[in-house]
Amino acid sequence: MTGPEAIAALEGIGARLALRPDGLIDVVAPERPELDPLLDELRQHRAEAIAVLRARENVLPLPPERPRRAIPADSSSCPACHGTTFWISLAMVRICERCHPPADPRIVARRETATPASKGIA
Repeated sequence: MTGPEAIAALEGIGARLALRPDGLIDVVAPERPELDPLLDELRQHRAEAIAVLRARENVLPLPPERPRRAIPADSSSCPACHGTTFWISLAMVRICERCHPPADPRIVARRETATPASKGIA
């Protein structure tokens, strides 16, 4: 059996295959007696199977990397909404109460209110 034949046989029993960005093949299939021998065939012809799945453009995208920013402890207001009420998570991250209210009160270590910085002329 070749890689493409193993894929066809797996899909014939209702399996779904997808190539992950890290090069592994995800297989979601119903429990059937013929599943294990077909998975063994797929493993033996892994390079061919990857080529077939890649040609189908069946590659799952990686999630985009987003920078993580915490509000500095010395900041008197939220940079987005200028709110002054924050909650501190159990992981000790300072989070704006207005922009991101806690989903569950059990994840709040403490709350704090910052004093807005004076904008007067000295």
